[in-house]
Amino acid sequence: MTSSVVVRLQRRIDTLEAEKVHLQRQVTDLKAELEATYSDLRKAGGPRVSDMQMQAHNVFRLTPHELRLLFVLLSRPEGVSKNAIMDCLYDHGYSSGEVPEIKIVDVYICKIRKKLRFAKLSGATIETVWGKGYRILPGPNRDRLMETMGLSEETLTS
Repeated sequence: MTSSVVVRLQRRIDTLEAEKVHLQRQVTDLKAELEATYSDLRKAGGPRVSDMQMQAHNVFRLTPHELRLLFVLLSRPEGVSKNAIMDCLYDHGYSSGEVPEIKIVDVYICKIRKKLRFAKLSGATIETVWGKGYRILPGPNRDRLMETMGLSEETLTS
């Protein structure tokens, strides 16, 4: 009986080690995708990516697409249509060659709202503009969010 327990535990350890390697590869891939997103933003003349913005990524745990979407919302206070968001997110194509359905924008918005609530920045409200798209309401919470991300109005418009 004891040897079967040892064998079972060793198999579990082997499985966990394999999962660990797989997760490390995923982390490496995500970091590369994040850096590519930052590079795309710099090339497109978008907001400058600073160490503080990288810190904001770490604070909020935003994926590269969520980070890009948040930059777009912050840089266009008048609001952004879903089609414009899709163009921004997938202007360089999609890894499988297919662009996802436009509903993915709603999914990203939902995830960002949740992460902002978790970071106690839920007051930086992402408003749904019915029939048009989304915008972040102006006010002190938007300003606090921008400060946390190392952004200013000048960096968003330059």
